[in-house]
Amino acid sequence: MDGDGDDHILLWRQRIEPAHRLFWKGSLPPQPNAYHRCDVLVIGAGPAGLSSAYFLQQLGYDVLVVENEPLCGGATRTEHWQGAHVPVGALYFAELSGALQELLQALQLQPLPLPNDALLLEGTIYEGFWRDSVLAELPLPREERSALWRFRTDLQTLPIPPYPLPDPLPPNWRSVAAQPAETFVSAYGSATLLRLLNAYSRSAMGAELSEVSAYCFRDFYSGEFGWEFECPRYSLPGGLAELSRRLCERLGTQRVRLRHLALRCEHLSEQRVRTVCIAPEGEVLAIDADAVVFAGQKFLAKHLIPELPPAQQQAILQLRYAPYLTVHVWTDFPLVPPSCFDLWVPQAQLFTDVVNAALIQSAPVEGFLSCIYVPLAPTQRQLLLDDTAVRRLVRAVVREAFSLLAPERAAESMPLACFAWGHAMVIPTPTALLGAAQQAARPVGRIVFANTDNDASPALENAIEHGLRAAETVHRLLRPHSTRPILRRRTLVAQPSSSP
Repeated sequence: MDGDGDDHILLWRQRIEPAHRLFWKGSLPPQPNAYHRCDVLVIGAGPAGLSSAYFLQQLGYDVLVVENEPLCGGATRTEHWQGAHVPVGALYFAELSGALQELLQALQLQPLPLPNDALLLEGTIYEGFWRDSVLAELPLPREERSALWRFRTDLQTLPIPPYPLPDPLPPNWRSVAAQPAETFVSAYGSATLLRLLNAYSRSAMGAELSEVSAYCFRDFYSGEFGWEFECPRYSLPGGLAELSRRLCERLGTQRVRLRHLALRCEHLSEQRVRTVCIAPEGEVLAIDADAVVFAGQKFLAKHLIPELPPAQQQAILQLRYAPYLTVHVWTDFPLVPPSCFDLWVPQAQLFTDVVNAALIQSAPVEGFLSCIYVPLAPTQRQLLLDDTAVRRLVRAVVREAFSLLAPERAAESMPLACFAWGHAMVIPTPTALLGAAQQAARPVGRIVFANTDNDASPALENAIEHGLRAAETVHRLLRPHSTRPILRRRTLVAQPSSSP
């Protein structure tokens, strides 16, 4: 590694320049010079937006999707590099049921079961570390091993918080939502458990346990113990972006317009919404629709939707989003045991975990592709605009990873790539769960929201569910007397009487 220059690191990032120029530098576009009409416009071609568009198209609506990025997929985006699918964002899902299950069946996508995780402690990798037999082998004092066992047992028996997030949150769950996850975990008295779960919280939820609500943490981690505890996890051959690719195919290539930046979205009348977009060649396009599904992150909505009520604007300002870097390394040896999916490295300073990306390939590849997850602090977001600084950080991350996982190979040269996310995921803070997320997600006339920040829960299952719910809301707005269901639904929200 020491012999390679930083220019040899392949750098991907979101398409930010047009938005920065038009939103934050005050360069306003000219008046529209082209017009389009559709029943429903969907802004954002991530899983939530595309699933909402698909469900609406199934009901006979003329749907158009616009997306600023050159690829669909949102947070499930996959790049192609060295002949492989490189998952630069979300990698897996845990709940194979509800709207996601029916969507996978309709698209003829077969879920790909993933093996258990591993944990690095004192230079040794422990696979399936939540099993009793492996817990007994961990190089920890008996009291710490007991604390890990109690945590696992408790989380398996505690009621799972209801999702999608109820509005309002039932009173018996408000105290759980208000509690920082750090308080919940610290009660077990294990420094090792705290370090491990802090790494998980940063990787999966974008912030440390002290900033994340115990409500979302309990929901997320209750599905992480492995197959032996009936906690399966799945991906798709080629990565989760394959779901978005299939949805785009079903919608039709003419119905999904990439590199189209939405600039403004407002009502022309009670029944008509106009969205102004910048097309790739600079054409200013006005799209008139009977309804709009805004499936982007809501920190953008405050720039696009001038009709947002003041209370909703304030709620959006209370939502926080994490910057993130994913680093991708090709080697001729495995950094992660081939029989494991995710290797947790709680002693690392710059990264949290390393994923075995060979497991999600649709065809065999030569060598070993590892994805290193590098959650960043909000103060580091500006760093992502500086290519030199990003590549310097990538070098530091890879040096640390090799010093911990393969010190004897640290001097070798290898291909490196990274993806810089300015706003990778919404952070499930107590403030968000106690009302900000619900307030921010309320429809504005015929503008309906669909994103995981609807309930501050950055998970694929929630994205699909919110896509479905947005489609149902639009269907009720446009055809209030229709009795045709979108799909067979099950109740995902727990009853208010459930005890936390």
